Amino acid sequence: MRFIKVWCEYDISGEFGGNNNEAVYQVEEGSDVGLLVDNLICGSINMDKDENFEEEMEGLYDWEYITISKLGV
Repeated sequence: MRFIKVWCEYDISGEFGGNNNEAVYQVEEGSDVGLLVDNLICGSINMDKDENFEEEMEGLYDWEYITISKLGV
């Protein structure tokens, strides 16, 4: 399992400019993470992923792999 952090200028819950615009997700090894994130963003903001999606959303969202550390015992 791997973990990613997704950020979006829209709230992950769908509103623009709110305070829930970052979230961490667990993804399966070998998954097409870019496609999963695109689908997440489209579903969150009720936008169809058509030929204009990447152009319209350029710079408004991204994701990166992160490492989760365990605190304590």
